[in-house]
Amino acid sequence: MLREEADEAVEKQLHRMIAKVTDDIERLAFNTAIAAMIQFVNTATSSGGLTRDQLDRFCRVLSAFAPHMGEELWYRLGHDESVTHAQWPGFDEQMLHDDEVEIVVQLMGKVKAKLMVPTDADAGALEKIAMADAKVQALLEGKTVRKVIAVPGRLVNIVAN
Repeated sequence: MLREEADEAVEKQLHRMIAKVTDDIERLAFNTAIAAMIQFVNTATSSGGLTRDQLDRFCRVLSAFAPHMGEELWYRLGHDESVTHAQWPGFDEQMLHDDEVEIVVQLMGKVKAKLMVPTDADAGALEKIAMADAKVQALLEGKTVRKVIAVPGRLVNIVAN
């Protein structure tokens, strides 16, 4: 289904897919290139579709692995000349990196919350963010925090009794 406005998560995934497929083709790692395309299709499907521009770029990548399908899609999108004459899509390096990452907050080894934190947050910052979360504060009410283990980019584990 075609959308009017691009979904940011889909756009990021598209740039990642183009970068991965470009690199995989150079390394002759075709199986992982196809896996990246499948992952992108799953993201696009769950988000409700692509813009015409996103579909054009995906079609150019797809045509390297499924030329008949790529050609048919290309013509259905209204292009007159073959997709094989179209330029390979580029990608934006900035779109390849996340600004935030999801971490889990565990209390006594059991997952109690999931938080979005800056990618570059260190252990101390993760601890502060986790302890400031309302859900975590409610779970810790009346308990004494014995130890906090923070693994940047992954989790915060709180030991309390």
